[in-house]
Amino acid sequence: MGPKPVPAEKEIDEVINKSAEHRLLVNNNSKTLKFFKCPIFLDIETTGLHSDDRVVSLSIVRCFLEDAKPRVDVMNLVFDPLKKSHPMAESVHKLDDWMLRHQDVFGEHISDIAEMLESGDCFVAHNANFDLPFLAREFQRWGRSMPQKPVFCTMIEARHQGWRPANLSACAERIGVRRQSSQHLAIEDALMCMALWWHWLGIGSVQSDPKSWPKFSNLRECPPRPNTLPRRDNKKKMTIFYKQQLGEE
Repeated sequence: MGPKPVPAEKEIDEVINKSAEHRLLVNNNSKTLKFFKCPIFLDIETTGLHSDDRVVSLSIVRCFLEDAKPRVDVMNLVFDPLKKSHPMAESVHKLDDWMLRHQDVFGEHISDIAEMLESGDCFVAHNANFDLPFLAREFQRWGRSMPQKPVFCTMIEARHQGWRPANLSACAERIGVRRQSSQHLAIEDALMCMALWWHWLGIGSVQSDPKSWPKFSNLRECPPRPNTLPRRDNKKKMTIFYKQQLGEE
């Protein structure tokens, strides 16, 4: 079965087109924002830019807009991608291989992630055509299908409004939100994306105080980093994971 259609408001139907990765993309029309009452803002960091690269962190910000004051829930996770990050990618997200190899694999949290994604009525991301296919492939690697929702790309909307440049930092600065960390954090990007959404809806501003950002909820401590990193033992780690799934440990 294909993705479920959005509510049958004519205004929405006129601006929705099918995109890559068999999902819906709400293109270049901020008037559709008012129809969504529970947007899911998300961002990822990865080991690199290619299709065989993996997700190292995921931040999901769910916003309920039914009440006078929006209510926000956050999921902020870090993963062992089972491979080393490309040096350029690591220089951006600053999550080193020694720390990452001591974290949970994506599959350990996939049910909670799917539940969070399913609970919203649309996905919102900046450059959604990068983040969502990456996330969908991660689901596929663990034998699951990613929930499908209408998608709104804030980068496309910014370009439609004539904002140049249209990268997330520049767009956020236009509305008075400045990047607060030299480390490229998925949680900061998800919150900046939400700030743009709120700005276009005219419902207020989003606080961007690093002290208020939730840390990785699943972060595991790791032993002191050795001078020379040993080889990864992904086979052992995956054996332990599958035994846990079968209830053998």
